[in-house]
Amino acid sequence: PKLQPIAARIIMLQSGVRAPMAYKIQGPNLESIEQASLDLEKLLKQVPSINPGTVFADRVIGKPYLEIDIDRSAIARYGIKIRQVQEVIEVAIGGKPVTQTVEGRERYPVRVRYSRELRDSIEEIENILVSAPDGTQIPLKELASIKYLRGPQVIKSENTFLVSYVIFDMQPGYSEVEVVEQANTFID
Repeated sequence: PKLQPIAARIIMLQSGVRAPMAYKIQGPNLESIEQASLDLEKLLKQVPSINPGTVFADRVIGKPYLEIDIDRSAIARYGIKIRQVQEVIEVAIGGKPVTQTVEGRERYPVRVRYSRELRDSIEEIENILVSAPDGTQIPLKELASIKYLRGPQVIKSENTFLVSYVIFDMQPGYSEVEVVEQANTFID
């Protein structure tokens, strides 16, 4: 929807939505909220007073998350503590701050982690080595299951309820009240 920057900011501060009009969807879990939002998006595009190009439902789910599930019985066979495996994963994938450089008045953290090509794919992550107490190097794939999951892109809540928005704007020649009434009648 077309809004001037100051008007958009005022509307957002008042309602929490970055559009002149929107439906707020609340629900018990992100999957049901997203499905309801997408269904409502399809319906609102059919309302004559709403500009179909401005109808947009929040995409709540769809971000890929890397899940590493450590197998406790497997690490016990090798005598490895769970904290050791977690530290290897932290350093290899996320990086760990080791020191800080000072350049004039500025301070920069120095992080150590594997190079991008060694942590870009599940196959490469599975080959990360974890040291056993006897010095044996065990690949992570023998100690954990690694997979990508679809998860939330953003989690919004209001008054302890999960929430999503379907934003829209009106066609020229209609008032906001007319648009809202037509949309409510069409949905009902």
